[in-house]
Amino acid sequence: MTSDKPEKQITVLVVDDEWIVTDVLSTILARAGYRVEVAHGGREGIDAAVRALPDLISMDIRMPDMDGVRAAGEIRRKPELENVPIVFLTGEAAGEIDVDKMPGPAPSVLGKPLSSSQIIFLTRDLLRAVPDMAKNR
Repeated sequence: MTSDKPEKQITVLVVDDEWIVTDVLSTILARAGYRVEVAHGGREGIDAAVRALPDLISMDIRMPDMDGVRAAGEIRRKPELENVPIVFLTGEAAGEIDVDKMPGPAPSVLGKPLSSSQIIFLTRDLLRAVPDMAKNR
């Protein structure tokens, strides 16, 4: 027996101050069937996360208004967002990013640029690690 109720579409929030990056990531993720929300800075990313309650967040590290680690920390302080997987994208060496003290699941840190297939694989892999999250919202 199949349910008439459609499954919730998975939402990915992309936070980056570079418009080209948000455009490319949004296009790749939307073509893969994800609903995509975009924010162009750390503060805007916090507001978008609270509004959209995403299933996954892609966050740039270096942004002029608020760095990604700080924004992610603010997001993780919200009870409804504390376990949302976060993947940091950065042009810097991953070892230079201090995310050890961030509450919630350990974030992933990846260097830019990434291929389309890497983005899709990582998104699916992270979402598979927390399969019940979307059902609990």
